[in-house]
Amino acid sequence: MVNLKILSASVILVAVLTYSLVSLPLLYYDTGFVGRPCIGSGEIYLYGTAVFVSDLHISNIPGDSERFRGLAIFIKDRGVSNMVVLGDLFRWRSDWDSLRAKSGSDEKAVEMVLETIGVLGRELNVYMVLGDPSHDPEELSGNFKFGPTKFLSVGKCGIFHIRGLTIIGLHGDRAFGGPIGFAVSITTRNLLLERMWKTRMNIPHEVWVIMGHTHIPGIDHDARVANTGGWTEIPFNLAPKAKCIIVDENGRIDLVTL
Repeated sequence: MVNLKILSASVILVAVLTYSLVSLPLLYYDTGFVGRPCIGSGEIYLYGTAVFVSDLHISNIPGDSERFRGLAIFIKDRGVSNMVVLGDLFRWRSDWDSLRAKSGSDEKAVEMVLETIGVLGRELNVYMVLGDPSHDPEELSGNFKFGPTKFLSVGKCGIFHIRGLTIIGLHGDRAFGGPIGFAVSITTRNLLLERMWKTRMNIPHEVWVIMGHTHIPGIDHDARVANTGGWTEIPFNLAPKAKCIIVDENGRIDLVTL
């Protein structure tokens, strides 16, 4: 008779291995099952300074504004010209649906979001890179202007040129799953998955890759990869929040705590 403990352990092990493999789409590029992200993405030229943020997970408008006070102050004080949101702007897709229904249009909903973040009315270009479909609306493709504040949705990936640098910005959900990404990143603390993805995509060394998704912030100037981290509380304070990547006036890229 098969030992039930051994059988149970085997089933659990197989389930974990299967989940881990399924949660790493980067392993299956070019197989016909998963397409490579960023192929054919538009190129955008940024002027002035830029900040990259991700995983804001907005769910309460305007109640979430206090969470982003530091970001709004930083953008104002540093005279930031561009803000790139690398996905998961909303906590859940249903939060966008509710806001869209309440506001009556995509444009008005986006305006309310920018007001909640605290950047509405500033001379700022906001670029939205879509995150996981369970969080962000895939159909959001607006190009809106609210006085001096502009908003452009660029799809799942953006290629940004700024101060002599080329930066590929994406959320990361088409590279690795969220839970496995968090687990690997919190364990290694060395941007292993970001470096793996850059290598898998054959991206030249001089090109920067900036992601979100894992909620684990970090930057590796040698490998030229970075992760913005997230803006939600992680149990037991396992990961710091309220960080961003900045490209300053001199073309220097740094991870900043807000």
